[in-house]
Amino acid sequence: MQLNPECVCLRCGHFKQNDVKIKFTCKAYPKGIPAVILDGEEKHSTRRKDQTNDVVFEEYSFAKHFNP
Repeated sequence: MQLNPECVCLRCGHFKQNDVKIKFTCKAYPKGIPAVILDGEEKHSTRRKDQTNDVVFEEYSFAKHFNP
């Protein structure tokens, strides 16, 4: 599956890609991110009813994840 360049998931600190199943997940959608978000139609800036918690898009911070 290819992601739309408009998809905010690519810049989100919670984003994960499962290489074995080619499945895109995150903390809000551990079983798979909905197509409407992956397609870039929705920015996921607010909580959706179908997610498992209150996690929404958070800009990925290199310093936050790799700062010694």
